[in-house]
Amino acid sequence: MKHSFIIGLFLLLIFSCDSSNPVVIQCDDGLTEIDGQCFDDCGVLNGDGSSCFCDSMNCDDNSVCTNDSCDPIQGCIHTYNSNSCDDGDACTLGDVCIEGSCASGSPINCDDGNPCSEDSCNSQVGCIYDYSSNNGMTCDDGDTCTSTDTCNEGECSGSDIINCP
Repeated sequence: MKHSFIIGLFLLLIFSCDSSNPVVIQCDDGLTEIDGQCFDDCGVLNGDGSSCFCDSMNCDDNSVCTNDSCDPIQGCIHTYNSNSCDDGDACTLGDVCIEGSCASGSPINCDDGNPCSEDSCNSQVGCIYDYSSNNGMTCDDGDTCTSTDTCNEGECSGSDIINCP
């Protein structure tokens, strides 16, 4: 009896490994049965939930204005966002993404409050203050004991009034 059990076990192993009598199993959707085992499209045993198509894709479009992802059927997807961004213009603040592109924010205020400077903005460097272009322009230095106040290299000054109280 002991020998018949061993022989029966041996025959069972022979027939289960025989390619003419393959083991058939049912794989989940998206998995393929090969020799009684389930593989995903990446050849990973029993599937890992990934997709080879997306594993090999680099969907980064290097834009701060899109969220990048991969869909196994559609491929790369670039969804617009409303992140803050930099439009490259030093004369704007609060730039924000709109429809996949960086839109300029509000213009910066370069007024330094000095009437003796010519204030402007350069998109490469930002605010520029020219203290010589207003030389000779009349101004008010705020001192009641001066007169003929004029700008000189960004400074407003005047001549002293004689006998000023």
